[in-house]
Amino acid sequence: MVDFKEAAQKALSHFRDVIQSAAYQNICVEEIEKSEDGQFWFVTIGYDAPTNDSSYALSNTVRRYKVFKVDILTEEVVSMKVRNLD
Repeated sequence: MVDFKEAAQKALSHFRDVIQSAAYQNICVEEIEKSEDGQFWFVTIGYDAPTNDSSYALSNTVRRYKVFKVDILTEEVVSMKVRNLD
């Protein structure tokens, strides 16, 4: 059985394995939430991604988020989704 700290570590490790780009900076856990049925952890990872959008001219980066669904019993990362804040 995986606790929230282990779920966060699994999500971060999965992010780094799947998204192998040195261009992403400031990678960190933003949120952790247990599903209503208690079977999964939802872990939100935030990171700064390069952008050419002129509205971000001062930093040349934009904050992006991915949500990882971690099975509490099997410790498996079962999904990774884009989280939009719009």
